[in-house]
Amino acid sequence: MKINHIWFLVVLTAFSSVACKNITDSTTTTTLPSVTTTTTTTLPSVTTTTTTTLPSVTTTTTTTLPSVTTTTTTTLPSVTTTTTMTATTTTTLAPTPVTYKAYGFDFSPYVDGQDPNKGSSLSIKQIQSRLKIIAPYTTNIRTFGCTNGLEKTGSMAHELGLKTAIGAWISSDSDVNELELSNLIALAKAGDADMLIVGSEVLLRGELTETQLIDYINRVKYLAPGIPVTYADTYSVLLSHPAVINAVDVVMVNYYPYWEGINIGKALSRIDTVHKQIVAAAGGKAVIASETGWPSDGNSIGNAIPSLANAVKYFSDFISWARKNNVDYYYFEAFDESWKASYEGPQGSHWGVWDKLGIIKSNMDQVFYQ
Repeated sequence: MKINHIWFLVVLTAFSSVACKNITDSTTTTTLPSVTTTTTTTLPSVTTTTTTTLPSVTTTTTTTLPSVTTTTTTTLPSVTTTTTMTATTTTTLAPTPVTYKAYGFDFSPYVDGQDPNKGSSLSIKQIQSRLKIIAPYTTNIRTFGCTNGLEKTGSMAHELGLKTAIGAWISSDSDVNELELSNLIALAKAGDADMLIVGSEVLLRGELTETQLIDYINRVKYLAPGIPVTYADTYSVLLSHPAVINAVDVVMVNYYPYWEGINIGKALSRIDTVHKQIVAAAGGKAVIASETGWPSDGNSIGNAIPSLANAVKYFSDFISWARKNNVDYYYFEAFDESWKASYEGPQGSHWGVWDKLGIIKSNMDQVFYQ
């Protein structure tokens, strides 16, 4: 407080040196007729430079110094000022429209904490949000089931302009099979499916006989006329079951050089070889690659090493091969799904082009701008 009194006396003494005959109170106002005034003030630890062009401006400056408050009012008829300012701008850019859309993706919308084998139900909101992520990048989706909410996928995909290959999950459980097939046929009649898939790799898993599977296929063909009906399995299974190839309208075949332990550099050569065998066995029917992909992480199998770099390379190489050979396909898969690790090992949860949060993996997007 003593320092404040001394500072006040200094200021008061300075102001007293100005001769002012008419003093009415403690506020002093000085009017300067067209005077250019340059004032330099040095403040403790602060340096301020302000230049402003004002035609005739009244400026009020309040400066707070340690324990001192000073208010100065000055009327300037003409002052030249220069002001330097730095601005930071944040801009959010819309995604660049792709130049190439994938033919199709295998679509399974499960997130952490969900497992179709444990009866997890999916909401419309969840399915819709996942579909909206991939819709700008493809023209088709393929699904794997018609219960627990998955049966809603077809209509929502159509609303987004996507075509749908709707799958019924077939297993050794005949009761569940009946529900799956009933819903599949209902979706076909409602116009929510452009292709019907009666099971996926059920022969590979040994859960049905060839005769049982063909009976299911024929039933769907009879009850949903006008829509192509098919079944999906690995190329080796299909080649060993020509009766199944004869029963379907379109041949859907799965190619997985990773599971065969083939080096990434020879993967497409392998696919090209076996694809020609399937085409020959199909007898003129269209052949669609229903699943193929490469995991971005997990365990190595033989010479097949899962990594992001290999997943990116395989995705790019396969798309180039498919475009060159006019092969329709559903790439496996759209999103990483954590639940698969419990059944396939750590690589099971790393097949997606997008990660489990719906973010496209690094460099995967290059394919869409070829």
